[in-house]
Amino acid sequence: MRTLFALCSVMLLIGCADPMPGASSVARAGSFDAAVNGLRQASGAQVLVEQPQLRRAAQAHADDMARRGYFAHRAPNGDGAGKRIARAGYRACGWAENIANGIPTRAGVFEGWRRSRGHRRNMLQRAYTEYGLARSGNIWVMVLARPC
Repeated sequence: MRTLFALCSVMLLIGCADPMPGASSVARAGSFDAAVNGLRQASGAQVLVEQPQLRRAAQAHADDMARRGYFAHRAPNGDGAGKRIARAGYRACGWAENIANGIPTRAGVFEGWRRSRGHRRNMLQRAYTEYGLARSGNIWVMVLARPC
């Protein structure tokens, strides 16, 4: 019986282990910038720099989704991230967008994106050098890009 209890305890601890302890511990510290850049540096990618125009593009999309009650990369009028980025005055030669809904914290949204293959791929894409992060309620938008 003791052996069974010990085995179950070990399995429980293994199940709770974080597959990437470095990135997760940074996220718990509360800094999204440090978390995303820690993840990138661990994979050999350069750091991302927060960019005000990309933040404006992300904020416009988060606000629009909250105001109009939808959750999608494309607005009901068909506008996508590329148009929003251009409207914010940023000339992008490559971009990606992550969105999330229902997550109350920066650490939580980072963890969700980190654990999602597609979102993680966007955050690790070496071509992107800048990003903007925005929130409206519990709707989050991250725009990643590289300037022309």
